[in-house]
Order: sequence, then structure tokens, then C-alpha cells
Amino acid sequence: MARPIKVNKPRYLIDLNDESHWLYTASPPVTRANGKPSEEMAVFIRPDDSGQKLYAMTDSIMMDTESEEYLMGFHEHRTGYETWFVDSNAMDLYVMGKITRVEPGSFFHLQPYMIHRMYNHGDVKFRGFFQNWSGSDSVPYTQLMEHYQPGLKAKFKETELFRAGGDSFRHEPMDYVRVPNEEVYPVRHPDRPIAKYELEGVTVKLMVGRWECAGVREINYFEFEKGFKAETVDFPAYRELYYVREGEVKFKIFDDEFIARKENLVDIPKYIPHSIEALTKSAMYDMGGMTCWYDFLHDYTTLLKKFPDRAKNPEEIEALRKVNGCQIKSFGF
Repeated sequence: MARPIKVNKPRYLIDLNDESHWLYTASPPVTRANGKPSEEMAVFIRPDDSGQKLYAMTDSIMMDTESEEYLMGFHEHRTGYETWFVDSNAMDLYVMGKITRVEPGSFFHLQPYMIHRMYNHGDVKFRGFFQNWSGSDSVPYTQLMEHYQPGLKAKFKETELFRAGGDSFRHEPMDYVRVPNEEVYPVRHPDRPIAKYELEGVTVKLMVGRWECAGVREINYFEFEKGFKAETVDFPAYRELYYVREGEVKFKIFDDEFIARKENLVDIPKYIPHSIEALTKSAMYDMGGMTCWYDFLHDYTTLLKKFPDRAKNPEEIEALRKVNGCQIKSFGF
């Protein structure tokens, strides 16, 4: 008689403020010469095993820089895409020859070879999402170093082997000019989307395009009216990762129901049908971004405007959904 298969229930809901939801700390706090830490980091999601290493997420407290003495050095990453949310206090971002102040509500998206550094004004909650970033590969192994021989990891960071992991540092002085956020391409805010689509009960804002992520994904921001509902197709092809920013959103996955609130992640494996309902006026980011919302919504809103009769045809909408890879089969009130 065959043994029953043991299934471990996925962890769908992740509370960024609950230490029990940490996978591990990425490293012991880095200590400055004055004895104070410069960063404390927790890892919530390890990258998937695809060639694109998607869905990785860390949560840091970047400590007050205090003075130029402790200012992070200019550096660039040879691989990978970083999306960083500043969720408390403020941070000066030095990038592309400019300096700008990034405050809560904004985030910045860095592509490979963007030379950058940051100056923290107070202790900053620094939430990072990654695609194809090689720096995460070595984390479990350098953790072992620090566990069994404290101090060895610091020595390892001085080697060429560490440099080959994806970081190349620059130390040349650079002349940067201070400008508003609008003049710094990597800095994004929901008030300045690349594109915006207003539909029944939801406004969808394209914040990061696929062309900024090697054609793999995009980042969208959803603003829901109370009572908005959406349901996926029976077998959604992509894993999904949502970051709730405001309000309360009820998720139903199989027979499980739970409410996601501000500073919660929702991590849903592929092939699992699910639905959402906005219990209040709410907002959340789609950080997985594998569904091509931009293409689907561009075509859909064109139909609504130019061919309203075709937009009422379920077969036409279903064909549009399939050709664009959209995983939502119904949405609205």
C-alpha cells in the first residue's frame, strides 16, 4: 500500500514586522569603528531556482549615517536588479551624477552598472526585492563561516572570490548635484507612473516596465476601491508576490482565507487559483510581475474606447487575456 504524500502548507502571508516570519538574518550587524551597527538585515524570501532568480526579498534597518565618515562607498553591481522601498525616515540616493532625497512612499529601481550610494537620515526601513542578483547566492555559505569562525567572513570580503560574486566597488570622488525626485530616473512614486489605467473599482499603475528588468517582469501598483474583487484563472502559470501598502485585502487560496494589511507580503505559488477582495480602500504592489498587465490593459482599454461592442464580448476578452498571459479571469464589483 502506497504511503500518503506529505504536503507542507506554503507560507502565504508574511508580516514584515513579525520576527517569527524571518528565514534568517543575512549577517550579524555590521559594526562601525564607533561600535554602532550600520545595518541589520533579515531575509524573508530566498530567490527561486529559475534562471532569473525572482521573488527574493530582504528587510533591513539601515542605521543613521551620522557623518561622512560612515557614508557608504560608491559601488555598482554587475548583475541583477534591485527594487528598494524607503519606509521610514529618509535617504539620500546618489546615482547617475545626481543626489535626491527619497522618503516613505517612494522607491527606487536600480539596474546593473548604475553606480550608487546612500546616506541615511535616521534609521531607515529599507525593503529590497531582487531579480537575478548574484549577491544572494553566497549568503548561506558566508553564514556558516561566521557561525563557526567569527570574523572569517570579513576577511573573505577582501578576496577576489567575493568580488566575483557580483559587486565591483568604485572609490573615485564624484561631483553630484542635488535635484528633485522627478529628475532621477530610478526613483519612482505612485503619483508618477509610467502608465495608468482606471477600471471598475481599481486603478492600475505601471511603475517599472519589463524593459527595465531584462524583459522578464514588470512592477504594478493597484489602488482598490472598497468592495473590488478579482479572481484568477483555474491554473495561473506564474508565482505571485504582493506587497500591501494600505488598507485590508482579503485573499482566498483553496479553502484558506486571510486578510493582508500594510507591511504584509502575500506569496502565492504558481498553479494555485485564488481570489482577492478589498475590504477597505486599499493599495498594493505586484512585485512578482510575471503577468504582462501593461500589454493586456493597453489592449483592453483600447477596446473599451474604440470598440465598446467588442469589449462586451467574453470570447474577445478571453482571447486578449490569453495572448497577453493575463492570469485574471474576472475583476470589478
